[in-house]
Amino acid sequence: MSTDRIKVLCRVRPSKGEDAFAWSDRRVHCLAGKEKERSGFLFQKVITPDQGNNKAYNEVKDAVEGVLGGYNATVLAYGHTSAGKTHTMLGTPDEPGVILRSVDYLIDSKSTANITLKISYFEIYLERVFDLLSNDKRELDVTTATDGSTDVVIPGLTVHNISTLSEGIGLISRGQDNRRKARTNLNEHSSRSHTIFQIDIVRADPSGHTVKGQLRLVDLAGSENSKHAGTSGEAMREGANINKSLLALTNVIFSLASKSSHTPYRDAKLTRILQNSLGGNARTRIICCVSPSRQHMDETLQTLHFSDRARVVFNSVKVNEIDGTKTIPLETVSELLAVYQDEISSAHAREKELRSEFKASLHDVVRHMAKEHDAEAFLWCEADYVSQKVSRQSSEDACSAMRLQHERVERDRSKYLDTIRRLESENKKLRKENTLKTTRIDELAIVIQDFEEQTKLLNSEPVASSQRLEEQNQILTAQCISMQADLKTSLSGASLMDPCINALRNKLSGLKRVHSEMCNDMKLGEGVSGGPAATGKKQVKKIKIFEDAVQEAVSSSASVKENIATARQVTSSAKSVVRNPSPLKGPATPKGKLLLTPRSKAKV
Repeated sequence: MSTDRIKVLCRVRPSKGEDAFAWSDRRVHCLAGKEKERSGFLFQKVITPDQGNNKAYNEVKDAVEGVLGGYNATVLAYGHTSAGKTHTMLGTPDEPGVILRSVDYLIDSKSTANITLKISYFEIYLERVFDLLSNDKRELDVTTATDGSTDVVIPGLTVHNISTLSEGIGLISRGQDNRRKARTNLNEHSSRSHTIFQIDIVRADPSGHTVKGQLRLVDLAGSENSKHAGTSGEAMREGANINKSLLALTNVIFSLASKSSHTPYRDAKLTRILQNSLGGNARTRIICCVSPSRQHMDETLQTLHFSDRARVVFNSVKVNEIDGTKTIPLETVSELLAVYQDEISSAHAREKELRSEFKASLHDVVRHMAKEHDAEAFLWCEADYVSQKVSRQSSEDACSAMRLQHERVERDRSKYLDTIRRLESENKKLRKENTLKTTRIDELAIVIQDFEEQTKLLNSEPVASSQRLEEQNQILTAQCISMQADLKTSLSGASLMDPCINALRNKLSGLKRVHSEMCNDMKLGEGVSGGPAATGKKQVKKIKIFEDAVQEAVSSSASVKENIATARQVTSSAKSVVRNPSPLKGPATPKGKLLLTPRSKAKV
């Protein structure tokens, strides 16, 4: 036993309007919507609109050829309504499809090997199985094989041996005539059922080794929206059942792709019959038929998502060998045939009884439903339920993807917030530094402005400034000379007054002694009128007048000394001005240094 991966192909039909998809050799790209960001849907091969059914058959031919080696194989056409599934599988007389080309290849192989071909053709309509090659339109059961295997069999299905291509074409045409079809807004011959063309092959080698294989060629009915298709009544009911079985097929593929512990094969007749083809003993090839038109964008995206899951599913395939045939006596065979015929007759009789009972109970149920409920509303509810179930699965997938994206966004958001906080703190620091630098620049601008003003003043009248300095120096020099002369005169006057002051002081001291003696004499002659006392009072008045004169001379001498000190100070300051003359506009600016005036210093 070996594993074989499901091979998924994409066939793009010719466009009927504006394209919403582009394609390459192995990828299909969406040009609009949220899928535009995606790198494309990957396939084993993309069959372009200019390539015919021959290209499609060549891509699945390896599975058809493997049936002769004892392998089971399934070729399945999947897609929405009017996507080109039936054209791919059946084709036209000028361009045969996969079914007719496969029959032609197997019949050609009969000429070189001992091969037996048996054809069966049936459909699944409203979750019921009908034989397309039988005139009896009774429903067939689906059961598990009694040989101990997990194969699914359909008891009562007619089998036809063929040996020529014309016989095969006749059976295909007969089956297509019996298949259910209806006209919708999207397709004039819309298939209302899933069909399975089954070829059972037994190949015996000359050595006695015998193998068997089964080839199933499946033409699925397309998923449809009743609003777009314009269906109602029975056609809407058929569409609801088609969508239901396709949803079951999608769930089986999803379960196999995710390696779930349970695969819901029994949710629909289609998945149960194709159980071997999906994860079982068969080589499976799926042709996804799509339309690139923007009108069918949603349906095409649904098909592409289905293919994404299907291409990761693996089947376990093996060669179906038949044990060596034992010789059975003819009598025994005849007895067994008689027993089987009796059992078959009794089974048919019991079947008729059950059918009559079932029809009676079915009529009762239908009448009851017609009384209790509106039949049209019931069909609408059923179709709505199926469409909601399909959309729920796609919504769950979208939610899981959005949940993962939300987690990534939250992680990125926390990182961005930390980065924003750090940048804000750095921005505050830079703003402070920028404010300080701006203030300093303003101050420097003021200083430069003052410097330029000083430079302009100094450069405007350099000759006039030097002339004014010379005139001022001459005036100051003349003032110094006159002040020096006044100083000399004051000094000479002071030197002449000093001896006079000393003489006056000596006279004052002598008068004080005379005054004291006269006072003593007055005490002695107080008793004599008009005597020495009167004479003493006169002398005292004279002495006081002299003292006042002396005090006045002393005070005038002190004022002269103060004037002399003031003149000396003025003279020294004048000498310093003469030695270091200053310019008219302020002190000189040293070379290479900037002079700050009181106005600029205050601003800095």
